[in-house]
Amino acid sequence: MAKKNQSSWIKHTIKMLIKAPFLTPDTPQSAQPSPSEERLARLQRFMDNGHIPWSDGYVFYKRDFIQRTLDSPDVLAAFAEGNKLPSGFGWRIDERAVEYPWVFSRLSSRGTRLLDAGSTLNQESFINRLKSQQKDITILTLAPEGKAFWKQAVSYHYGDLRELPFRDSWFDEIVCISTLEHVGMDNVNYGAESSGELGKTDYLIAARELWRVLTPGGQLLISVPYGKYTHVYWNGAVFMQQFDGQHLNTLLSCFANAAVEVTFFRYEPEGWCVSTQEVCADAAYFNTHERDTFDNDYAAAARAVACMRISKPNAP
Repeated sequence: MAKKNQSSWIKHTIKMLIKAPFLTPDTPQSAQPSPSEERLARLQRFMDNGHIPWSDGYVFYKRDFIQRTLDSPDVLAAFAEGNKLPSGFGWRIDERAVEYPWVFSRLSSRGTRLLDAGSTLNQESFINRLKSQQKDITILTLAPEGKAFWKQAVSYHYGDLRELPFRDSWFDEIVCISTLEHVGMDNVNYGAESSGELGKTDYLIAARELWRVLTPGGQLLISVPYGKYTHVYWNGAVFMQQFDGQHLNTLLSCFANAAVEVTFFRYEPEGWCVSTQEVCADAAYFNTHERDTFDNDYAAAARAVACMRISKPNAP
């Protein structure tokens, strides 16, 4: 990628990363790096190789970018107020670059009973942030994952979003990041058994369940990939569907008498920006599971997302 295309935000990102020596197969055992040195080496390799999405070091780069974003009061304020994002924001990073700061900019700063529906918050840095606010965290996902934070009093449940094992009006806040698009699809790649059939409208069952377990006065934070309706394949299985305007409207109809705020983000060749539903309507999903080469914009996955804040009315 030509240097002239690097924006101020990208340059800031690069400046914040410390260079580390590369590893070779001949590196003596005594000279093997610590985990932090290995991480920095892979970050440097990712940048030196042109910031290619999903290449070696990409995951570390994305995580660092998101953490720096969450540490920036100015950027979080831009997300909270729906203002313009910094130039080059999230360049060549997938939609998590905007989904996480959007969510954290809207979560209450007080101690609440929080459900992570889909386990997208099951990372140490996120758990630490939430616990610093005295949140009571429950995570629901299909199957056990590699990391669990039992010692930090995080509760884990394994099951189906279409049949939540919680009583009515239990959670003050519910986060569901890029999860509803997988409900009813073939989730064999996530550890579920393949049913051989697609429940294209099952996301509505899950949405009603989330609404059921949300307390009056609580908020539900949902994001989904948005644009042209399409099925997205992985190893021959339809593992998700990208929502269009009709699906979004049908989803929002599940929440009776709710106060709804929808923010759209669009990926452009220069990075992520705040957008509109009309501009995002033609966004095409880039499927890294089936493509060997990138398009000219180097989109990493979704080119647009719809982020919905849905507030449940207080009980009469």
